[in-house]
Amino acid sequence: MSPFTSDEQRKAVMAKLNQRSGSTSGIQVNWEQPTQGQLNNFSGSPGKIVYMRPEEYIQRVNIRNRKSDFEIEHYKERALKSGARGILYYPVFSEGNKERLEQAMLQGNEMEMPWLLYDDYQLKEQEGFHRAMACRDLGIKEIPVVVYGDIPSRWKVAPHSIDEEIYGV
Repeated sequence: MSPFTSDEQRKAVMAKLNQRSGSTSGIQVNWEQPTQGQLNNFSGSPGKIVYMRPEEYIQRVNIRNRKSDFEIEHYKERALKSGARGILYYPVFSEGNKERLEQAMLQGNEMEMPWLLYDDYQLKEQEGFHRAMACRDLGIKEIPVVVYGDIPSRWKVAPHSIDEEIYGV
């Protein structure tokens, strides 16, 4: 069931979403409007759509906002031992995934909005890290994000940027 009362209302909201999601190069991301079921997906907690820069999304999902300091140390030890790339502070990164998403965006394919799940102002889950990375690299200024729970106005910054961690830049 759609959260909109009419098709015209849905089209107006989608036009606004895509207008806000433009880039300096004119790229428009075709964001899929979440259904009412998706907006009430987690424990009945109503989701709300907020806009943020892709860089903000990337920082919000860094490990310092997901785990305690003790858990981080344990996680880092395992990651370093495995020789994994790009997972010390951020979700596991796949260049291929990001590139496929960039191509899909450029072709106008519909994209599910990224989402963040907060419980007591603590980030519990996320989906959309690679979409945010693709949007950032395509020059998208803002992305719509469905937020469940109370989103904190401040967040912790990782010791290294995603580019430093993955590309050594």
